[in-house]
Amino acid sequence: WWRLVKEMAALTPFWLAILLAPRKLGLAQASPVAHAVLRGWGIAALAGFLLFGTWYDHYVAPLLVPLSILSAPALGRQGPREAWYTQLMLGFGAIAGFVVMACQVSEHGTGADVDRMTARIRSELHGGCYFQFDGDPVLYRTVDACVPTRFAFSGHLNTYTEAPAIGVNVNSEVVRIMLSRPDVVQIAEWNDIYLENHETRAIVKDFLARDYEQYAHVTLGGRTYGLYRLRR
Repeated sequence: WWRLVKEMAALTPFWLAILLAPRKLGLAQASPVAHAVLRGWGIAALAGFLLFGTWYDHYVAPLLVPLSILSAPALGRQGPREAWYTQLMLGFGAIAGFVVMACQVSEHGTGADVDRMTARIRSELHGGCYFQFDGDPVLYRTVDACVPTRFAFSGHLNTYTEAPAIGVNVNSEVVRIMLSRPDVVQIAEWNDIYLENHETRAIVKDFLARDYEQYAHVTLGGRTYGLYRLRR
């Protein structure tokens, strides 16, 4: 729910422009059919976004095109009374751009952080696979090892909301991955894990306790991960 509140708040300039600009600038009266089509598009995009229920930030992307078109009249300098729309949109966008980048670096780390974590993972790879049960999938590219599953986004296997959504039994998939004995397994080391799938996590931890040993704690942004290597 916090994600949804945050995303709707971030779109505030669009809502203001869409709700106020047509009335102020006469868009609806000037071209009622076009405006109705655009509003229908915007409503459909919003409904599609809300339907998933997980509301990751990038799910907002399909909303941006219809919202931008609907709010475009607010960017037209029709006179002193309407100029504040343009100033609001551009000012908010400039500030928000810097805030979002700062938040992303704080949460996910810098390029140097990724390089250090990549090196720690590679150091224990011996021609086998790297399995990221928790984390950012960019590491699959930087580590450049084989991926033991076609579900490379960790949320597919570690969150309960995705369990019925990916077309396979997630418990069986995690068992299959761990039986393939990947060289390195990465798992979260914090408690407030988002929408945690307790069943798949228990499976991974059972395999780690039996067949693996922890060799590193690695921090990436604001999160710490445990790296486990296969006992040989």
